[in-house]
This record gives sequence, structure tokens and C-alpha cells, in this order.
Amino acid sequence: MKLADAFKVINAGPLASLQDAGRFGVRHLGITQGGAVDLHAWAWGNYLAGNAWGASALEVTLVA
Repeated sequence: MKLADAFKVINAGPLASLQDAGRFGVRHLGITQGGAVDLHAWAWGNYLAGNAWGASALEVTLVA
């Protein structure tokens, strides 16, 4: 079974966004790096899910 078949986002809400690896080497052009807040966790999440490097992931901000 693929992860896409087992996980479906119905309503992400305002504290969720899609993030990728960001853009490196373009800061001199005025473009920010962007990407996930925790690049290490994002990379491990993609690895464990079997996704390729650079695949988008749903990033959710948790509020206590």
C-alpha cells in the first residue's frame, strides 16, 4: 500500500502549508531560500515515507 492511499488531508487549516527543500544559490538574485522550518525533520519525514529528495510535505504549526 502506498502512503498516498493511506493518508488523505481533508482540511489542512490556516496553520498548515506545503513545503519543499527550498531554493539554494539564488539569494544574490533577491530570492529567499524558503522551504521547511525544520529541514532536518522534513528530510527524515520524506525519507521514511519513501519520497524523493525535494518532495513537498505538509508542514503543520502546533499551538499549545
